[in-house]
Amino acid sequence: MNQRRSTKVKKEHQVAGTSRIPKPSAHDHTALFQKAFAIYQQGGLAESEELCKKILHSQPDHFDALQLLASITLKQNRLSDAVTLFEQAIHIKPGHFASLNNYGKTLLTLKRYEEALSSYDKALAIQPDNANTHCNRGVTLLMLKRYEEALLSYDRALAIQPDNANARYHRSVILQLLKRYEEALLSYDRALAIQPDNADIHCNRGVVLQALNRYEEALASYNKALAVQPDNADTHCNQGVVLQALNRHEEALASYERAIVLKPLYTIAYNNRSFSLLKLKRYDDALLSYDRMIELNMNYPASHYNRGNALLELKRYEEAILSYERAIKIKPDYAEAYSNRGNALSELKRFEEATASYNKALTLRPDERILSNLGNTLQKNGLYLTEAEACFRKALVLNPNYSEVHSNLLFFLTHDAKVTPEVLYQEHLAFGERLETQIKETPPAHDNPKILDRRLNIGFISGDFRNHPVASLIEPVWQMFDCEKFKLIAYYNYNTKDQVTERLRSQVHLWRQVYAMSDLSLAKQIRADKIDILVDLSGHTGFNRLPVFALKPAPVQMSCIGYPATTGLKTIDYRLMDKHTAPIGLLDWQFTEKLVYLPSSNVFHSYNNIPELNPLPALTSKVFTFGSFNRLSKIGNSVIELWCRVLKAIPGSRLLLGNASEKKQQELFTEIFKQHGVFRERLLFYPNMPMDDYLKLHHEVDLLLDSFPYSGGSTTNHGLSMGVPTITLAGLTLPSRHGVTVLSRVGLERFVAENRDEFIEIAVYWSTHLEELNEIRSEIRNRIKNSSTRSPELVARATESALRQMWQRWCAGLPPESFEVHL
Repeated sequence: MNQRRSTKVKKEHQVAGTSRIPKPSAHDHTALFQKAFAIYQQGGLAESEELCKKILHSQPDHFDALQLLASITLKQNRLSDAVTLFEQAIHIKPGHFASLNNYGKTLLTLKRYEEALSSYDKALAIQPDNANTHCNRGVTLLMLKRYEEALLSYDRALAIQPDNANARYHRSVILQLLKRYEEALLSYDRALAIQPDNADIHCNRGVVLQALNRYEEALASYNKALAVQPDNADTHCNQGVVLQALNRHEEALASYERAIVLKPLYTIAYNNRSFSLLKLKRYDDALLSYDRMIELNMNYPASHYNRGNALLELKRYEEAILSYERAIKIKPDYAEAYSNRGNALSELKRFEEATASYNKALTLRPDERILSNLGNTLQKNGLYLTEAEACFRKALVLNPNYSEVHSNLLFFLTHDAKVTPEVLYQEHLAFGERLETQIKETPPAHDNPKILDRRLNIGFISGDFRNHPVASLIEPVWQMFDCEKFKLIAYYNYNTKDQVTERLRSQVHLWRQVYAMSDLSLAKQIRADKIDILVDLSGHTGFNRLPVFALKPAPVQMSCIGYPATTGLKTIDYRLMDKHTAPIGLLDWQFTEKLVYLPSSNVFHSYNNIPELNPLPALTSKVFTFGSFNRLSKIGNSVIELWCRVLKAIPGSRLLLGNASEKKQQELFTEIFKQHGVFRERLLFYPNMPMDDYLKLHHEVDLLLDSFPYSGGSTTNHGLSMGVPTITLAGLTLPSRHGVTVLSRVGLERFVAENRDEFIEIAVYWSTHLEELNEIRSEIRNRIKNSSTRSPELVARATESALRQMWQRWCAGLPPESFEVHL
């Protein structure tokens, strides 16, 4: 996190003058004292001191000599001597104002605050209208953190002397410390009327404006402070914090670097500089910057924490964990470090350790983000679905407007077999209503030229333009788009790139990296790019930008591919639907968007170096092997119960489960299968593995079993590419019909079950018809190759036709409606 310096308190105290005309003493030391005093005024402190000591040698109770000698020692910073001398003078004249005031000042410098306060109170009892003493008393109370009393002292000083700059400044500081920011701002403005060129006032005024989130005004104050005092490292650092809040990260970085030049060991500036590099996605540079900061101060926990964040972004998870643990060692109650440690462990699929780390963070600080991350990890771990849902619900109680966690909850609900289609729709609708009510202003009308057949600007927003299933579905279609009629613009909402990213980038006319942009900034950019139709490819999956769609930056908006349910947003007009997924009208009521049915809505991009097919393993092994490579989060108790019925209906059969990386996961799944009568010897567990090995593992599988209610998409396609069909259970929601879509396109409807009993019957049938299943295995790749519905050109032409019809309706002023595309 960014830090800014503490408010600057000017420790300037007024010293009351010593007596100018001494009264005659019992001995005639008048001339000698006058000489000493004159020399003191001319700056001859040592000579004046000697004369005072001469007087006091013969007359120890000479009050004026004691006073003058005390003042000399105070100027020489001999504070202990000054205290002794002032105490002797006060003993002689207890009611002498100047002695009490200067004694208080000396005690204040020595940080003996309570004694200083007592001395100032005695002085004010003698001269209650002395503004400077009220100011000094205010500083003492400020040091004691008795802010309200200090404020009263400065108010009294200003009542006596309204143009007292010292009182006006410190009064503003106290209001700032009390977080009475509006009053502090007014007070600083009055102080500037007295001292318009005071850099400290301009700087502190900027800190107040920053606290009020008035960043542009704060920046103006910092600029004025730097115009007066350009070499102030603190002001440059504060300027950087404001620039960062304004998402002007390059300028913020420059400010921090100027601060470091002025103050080379400035750890706060180093921390903030490193954070700017993180925001700029310059992770390697950020890492070096944090390493330098750690050299300066190894015991600064934020350095280790943010170093871990840089490593986390670089996907160097093991190293990130070590950095978080160093931060925790220094600061055992560092909730953020425990939380991000959990993130790194979750990425390594060390789910049990991640869960423990999140739980520790929550004991230190209940937070909606930590709860959301814990919920995601419990869901990924499989079988902890009740606990995962509870985390998402608790997070929403803490922050009902946290759209990210709401999306996580909705994505979770698509996996829950207990959730009815009606409830699922209502939950999505609630999200849309909540998000859209947060929009305070009606978006301005769109001025896109209403020309029916002109070239259209089509924008795509996704965080999945990388090695991800969404990329494999969209890339073949982009390659076939008619670029004379459609200009493709990609808005990439992720912080790293890979070979797939670079390949996709070459296939569009304009590429924008938008991960660091705020929702409002991105919406403004989309309007500036004159996007005609904006396409959401994420729905409620990770790195979505649904809040941007709620701002309606394009006249026509639609969703497809990334998420198998409605977004719940009324600002998204259409949803593309594959006609093989469900009969027209079956699912329409479950969407706020109007459904547009295509002959085929996407094409699966097969792996380039796909392994050779092998014959059906059961022909030689005499053991029929079922398999599943679906995410463990898709495999709930209802799925396991049905699979166990299949295994028990086919004696000797076994089940191969992929993605079971942790031993604890394997033990948990083994126990659940055992509860349903299937024991460990019939289960084969494999961890997550590289694509080559994952595809080759299909050589051991005779038939795949699908999950529900969230069925397989990519895994079903991968299985077909390796000659292995999937038995799928057709449900009444879109996520439950992925398998139906994939199998129907290649004429394998015989593997689609309408109910659980039929699911078992299909499995039993194929376990006893091995030759027929082997024949299908050998010909599946030809089916894929010869299927017109899997043609990228067909999908591209159908999508283009749908986009054109949507556009024509908008130009005609007609509302969105469902329709079917015919080619």
